[in-house]
Amino acid sequence: MTLRGRVIEEQKSYFTVDTEEGTFRASSRGILKKNKVRICTGDLVNLEVTNQVPPEGIISSVYERSSYLK
Repeated sequence: MTLRGRVIEEQKSYFTVDTEEGTFRASSRGILKKNKVRICTGDLVNLEVTNQVPPEGIISSVYERSSYLK
């Protein structure tokens, strides 16, 4: 199942993503790491759910940002 959500917290190697189905702990897909795609708090992402209990998933893509503060 794929959900659309917003990254609400960034940790060392995991992200917390808020979706309509709840909050999920997620990592990024290897291709995103390979292409050096930077995931930031506030980004809209597609999340592939891998586990319902505990809620976990993998970020498969990141939508284009409309703004970015350094």
